[in-house]
Amino acid sequence: MPSGRGDLGAGPLYLKTLNRLDRYRKAGAAADGYADEDCEKLLAKSNGISERLGYDKILAENKKIPAEYEAKR
Repeated sequence: MPSGRGDLGAGPLYLKTLNRLDRYRKAGAAADGYADEDCEKLLAKSNGISERLGYDKILAENKKIPAEYEAKR
C-alpha cells in the first residue's frame, strides 16, 4: 500500500521510461547532412515521380499564364 510519501513501486517504471525516451531520442535524431550522392538520388526520384504524374506539363502551363496576361495588357 502506498505511503504518504508516494508509491515507491513507481520509481523503477519511471526510470525505465526515461531510459527508453533517451534511447529513442538519440535514434531519431536528424543526420548532420546528406551526401551529394544521396541528394542526387532523391532529386532524380522526385523528378521521375513528377514526370509520371504530369506535373512538368502543369508547371509549363502555369508559366504561360502570366506571359499571356502580360501580352494582353
